[in-house]
Amino acid sequence: MICWVLPQKFAHFTETLLLLNDLWLFGYSLFYGLVFASALEVFGCYDEVSSSRIRHLLFSICSGFVGGILLVLSVWLVEYDFVGRYVFLYVSAGSGLFSYFTALVISKLASLSIPRVYLRVSEEDAKKVKEKAVKSRVKFLWVTNQAQGAHGNGLSSDRLDFVVIDSSETLQKSEIVNYLSMGSKILSLNQFWSEFFRSSPSCYIDQNWFVDLDLHLRNPVGKRVKRLLDILLSLLGLLMAVPLIACASLFILFESGFPVFYTQTRSGYMGHPYTLFKLRSMRQKSEGTEPKWAKKGDQRITKIGSFLRKWRIDEIPQLWNVLKGEMSLVGPRPERPEFDLSLNLDIPYWNFRTLVKPGLTGWAQIRFDYASNIESSEEKLAYDLYYIKNASFFLDMEIILSTLRSINKGSR
Repeated sequence: MICWVLPQKFAHFTETLLLLNDLWLFGYSLFYGLVFASALEVFGCYDEVSSSRIRHLLFSICSGFVGGILLVLSVWLVEYDFVGRYVFLYVSAGSGLFSYFTALVISKLASLSIPRVYLRVSEEDAKKVKEKAVKSRVKFLWVTNQAQGAHGNGLSSDRLDFVVIDSSETLQKSEIVNYLSMGSKILSLNQFWSEFFRSSPSCYIDQNWFVDLDLHLRNPVGKRVKRLLDILLSLLGLLMAVPLIACASLFILFESGFPVFYTQTRSGYMGHPYTLFKLRSMRQKSEGTEPKWAKKGDQRITKIGSFLRKWRIDEIPQLWNVLKGEMSLVGPRPERPEFDLSLNLDIPYWNFRTLVKPGLTGWAQIRFDYASNIESSEEKLAYDLYYIKNASFFLDMEIILSTLRSINKGSR
């Protein structure tokens, strides 16, 4: 909208954007909007504004300038003419400021209407939900059973936004009517977890979870588009990364010698094993005779390996696996067959991760840290199950942009 309106209000009549017909101007405005929204995600501007208002403002304006620069380049490539410098400044700064103040207003309104939640679950499950809410920085007003009082039907006139029940609990018809008449939404534990925390813990999954899980017939066109994007982006990524891989290989060679690349067997689609390629970031023969979990601060990691892992450079050779069709750009991260065998015995539905192709990045990777034991692997599985249930083009784009954001911060 800003890219469309501001040039007409403030630009000189010779401005390039004003000389375009409405269809082309709409196309450039749409392109600018997509780039601007993507930059906001990469810079983390969709986080809560109150976390750091100065940082949020600066990054919002930076996102506008990223979009403005690409707008100038696209207009020059197509029209062979430049966007005026004042229009560039108005559009870039205006978009950033508008985005920031809009987010500020939304954050303020959200703080005035915190959802009221009544947990009709066990004390242990209620504790887990509350701890997860604190960890995820999602605010709720928890309503206890005692606070409901008794007005014939056991309910007070206080507003309840959500009533969370255990999947094994059966509500009476009168209770359902009473809750619905209050405007309450009744959710199972898994539904509540999925809606607000965007994960699906395996311990809360029941038969209802499988009802619409149709991985073979769901959105066949989207699957073909995803595979086409996998081929194009992995091929482009490999071509662009050749100098980076060559440079990293030299540093690995100087520090710890050959081999430069590291291969390892991983579990692929439907559990079929394949060979994964990475730049070696650990010392040679660092594992011994038995497989070991990787973890933060792992002493087996070399100095150059630490740098490569921080910026995810060691993962680049996996684009070859993507190109071959053994992996996708987005999906659950592949695990070693040895770990899969043991985890499948201890964690319900662990083998469900192989219902889709493993990915170079995934929902669990941007929402969770290293999994180095059964407990952390179970939490990681919750995010993978959420992805399997909700996989879509837009979720993939969110994961890719969030991955760029984590790389920008220097992850791992």
